[in-house]
Amino acid sequence: MLNCLNDSDTENLAASCVYQLPVKFVLPEERLLIDGEELYIPATEYSHLKNACEAWRSLDIDKRLELADADLEQVLLIISKSDFIERPDITEEKQEVVLNNLLKQQV
Repeated sequence: MLNCLNDSDTENLAASCVYQLPVKFVLPEERLLIDGEELYIPATEYSHLKNACEAWRSLDIDKRLELADADLEQVLLIISKSDFIERPDITEEKQEVVLNNLLKQQV
């Protein structure tokens, strides 16, 4: 039997198979003290990195769930509405930490 795949073809095929696996991004649960009140946000799974990043920007559990499996167009619509309120403790540094933690989930 003739093998028509050389080593680099086999590696490329294996790599393309790996990247086709579904990846989910999980924001861990959070317990926050906001204006003297404790807020619990459960861990939530997201279908795309963008969804998880945008969801983290909000403390609204309903918005986070709405973003979980939204497509890109829906995500942009959700975050552009006036009822999408950013969390009060948001900083660039915190956003960077969250992004890095989410990116580690791809490995």
